[in-house]
Amino acid sequence: MEFRTLTTSRITSIAAGMLFGWLAMQPVAAEVVDAGAAGFKLRFEIRFDQPASTVYQTMLDLKSWWDPDHTYSGDAANLRLDLRPGGCLCEYWDDGAVEHMRVGYLKENSTLRLLGGLGPLQAMAVSGAMSFDVTNVDGGSRFVFVYEVGGYTPGGVEAIAKPVDDVWAGHLARFEVAVNSTGG
Repeated sequence: MEFRTLTTSRITSIAAGMLFGWLAMQPVAAEVVDAGAAGFKLRFEIRFDQPASTVYQTMLDLKSWWDPDHTYSGDAANLRLDLRPGGCLCEYWDDGAVEHMRVGYLKENSTLRLLGGLGPLQAMAVSGAMSFDVTNVDGGSRFVFVYEVGGYTPGGVEAIAKPVDDVWAGHLARFEVAVNSTGG
């Protein structure tokens, strides 16, 4: 068996490459701003080179970024968003349907606020307010996602903050890719 001697610079280079590779594989993480027994708040911000209108329109194209693993049907193309107050973010498939959330507020190319509970939250005594806000800034736009969830579940609502954060980290990473692929 032959042993090769690694220099300090070679070890540093290998470690840096491994760290870079590990970081590149890490999902985008929304920040759990606050969490307690009665609820939690997530917040995430992304800067884009594209104008707010491009970011907003991509946001509305759910099938372009929503993770199909986080649908009931396994297909994000089955999601529908009725853009009017009280409009449904619903999912339809051959033998079923689900209402995920309702539109509480919208302002074209700027803000969408959804109310309700997604996925397992729907079966709990909790509800949420989810806001997607986008504004034009120098040379692009700023996108801010906020999700506040409150109510009751055994063990406290804070126990679900991290899993919900993980799901939205994945969604937002996919959203960022979708926006950046528009070329805006």
